[in-house]
Amino acid sequence: ELILSLLIPSDELALRSSWLHPLGLAGIALNTMGWILLLPLPGFPGDRLLSALLSPGEMEEGGTQTWLFVGVLVAGMYIVLHGGFWPWLMLVALGAWRRFSPEASAIPFVLNEAKEFSNRSKNVFSILLVSMLLLGFPGLMPVKELEDWDGGLDTSTWISEVYLSQDENTTLEFPLSTIGVINVDVEFEFRISGSWDAIDLIHISDECIGELDQISEIECQFNDIGPISEQGMAFTLHPHSEGQQAVVRADIFNLEIIWQEKLNTHSHQVNFTFQNTPIPTEMLWRWDGDFDTPNYCINMTNAPEIAGNLSIESIPDGLFTFAGSSQIALTAGEDSTICIDGVFGTHHLMRTGQIETHLISTLDDGSFHRSKVMFETQLHLPGGHWPASILSSAFPLNGLSTSAEYLMWFEEPPESNFCPLSRVQMSIPTDENDSWQLNLSEVPEITLPTNLSNGTIFVPDHGYLMACSEHQTHWFTALVPSNGILHNRTNLGNSTIEIRVETTNFGINHDWNLSDFSLQPGESMPPLNHSSDSDVAQIVWMEPTTDEWILHLISHCIHPEGCQGGSV
Repeated sequence: ELILSLLIPSDELALRSSWLHPLGLAGIALNTMGWILLLPLPGFPGDRLLSALLSPGEMEEGGTQTWLFVGVLVAGMYIVLHGGFWPWLMLVALGAWRRFSPEASAIPFVLNEAKEFSNRSKNVFSILLVSMLLLGFPGLMPVKELEDWDGGLDTSTWISEVYLSQDENTTLEFPLSTIGVINVDVEFEFRISGSWDAIDLIHISDECIGELDQISEIECQFNDIGPISEQGMAFTLHPHSEGQQAVVRADIFNLEIIWQEKLNTHSHQVNFTFQNTPIPTEMLWRWDGDFDTPNYCINMTNAPEIAGNLSIESIPDGLFTFAGSSQIALTAGEDSTICIDGVFGTHHLMRTGQIETHLISTLDDGSFHRSKVMFETQLHLPGGHWPASILSSAFPLNGLSTSAEYLMWFEEPPESNFCPLSRVQMSIPTDENDSWQLNLSEVPEITLPTNLSNGTIFVPDHGYLMACSEHQTHWFTALVPSNGILHNRTNLGNSTIEIRVETTNFGINHDWNLSDFSLQPGESMPPLNHSSDSDVAQIVWMEPTTDEWILHLISHCIHPEGCQGGSV
């Protein structure tokens, strides 16, 4: 081991030694047995060799026997204090017992007691015996259990925090090796949380396939990953500014690397942020729980030596202010909590995901920084019998033109919202017209057939539904009871839907020119009379109940000086 340790790194040597060829294991076993036989224990060849070196008379003297006994006890105490390997303790116990039990072992036989070794020969043999015992010592723990011998991917050295710089490429490398000694094949998928708009993925390992602009649809397959594997997965990212060079993007986001081991899904999160820029330290606004006058807050850090001010932009425009003000001051180098007030109806837009906010930091040095802060989307979907082709594309899959391929229904919020890497495949019976039906309360997880045009899917009116693409692009929605399926302004059910119109105006008297109405199956809502005035912000949302749907039409005057007269 001493010689091998000079040629092979210690960690690699430990792995190779724990997974030896049978011939190597046999050699180690024989070497250990030979070393044990050389020990000066009564009845062992080592004891006979020592008797020949000292002469039987000197060997049987009380002083010699006492020193040998003390040596055995010292060795036993040392073993107990350093691991307590039980085979060594058995040898110590055997040596101590036999040393003072003459009847248990015969006196070593020496052919010619009168002829002694010369002093030179004694020294040579003594040196050889001690050298062999030292060089052949198997160790205090020659056999030990290899923990996690079947352990999977080792992520202990993977990076978790990355600081980006504008317009500078950043390469991330993830070495691939296993904790245990068994080689594994691993398939990786990815998911982005937060704003990825200011980042380009310009390169990824050759083992990965998929479009670089759709990282949630990329798949990487690595084979024969082992404990001393030299494989690795690498990304190269390029942060870029907006079209106007003076506006610098400063978004926070994270990358989830997802893989499966022994049917269990694992993930590793990498958090990204920008250095020395005013930037939020959170990806999502925190809501105070008030629907009528919602308040949202987020923590933010400023540039270390430059002060400035902060304003907000939203889509739709004019929905938020800083406690009534259009901008607030930013103190140099200080962390602060930024809060915004939303107008009535703002929080209901979370049900459709049709809302965005950007914080604009204008620093005293003339630089502009733009940070996208997201809301926690709270999509709602009515239960009922859905046409399969419409349900699979009920919400957009991150800009993809494809529809969902996999559905999962949950009665309670799931612990993880990752799309599964191992998916349920089953055949759905069809009738003579190739029509099929699927009840998600009976089959809560399934891969959808390729032919969706003749399919009907029953969605429970409670719980949660997640729809996945082929990889990790997905949408997640809460299921709500209703008296019909109204989606994208169209009655998709088989019964008439009654719709009650509720209009609310703030600082403006806008006439939507719409009263209560009903929708027949397949019929769409009439066009809405939106205001074209830039000083007016309008919010529209649908609220389902078990008796009817309520259409909320909200108008806000966001610039009072432009809303004079009380009407548009």
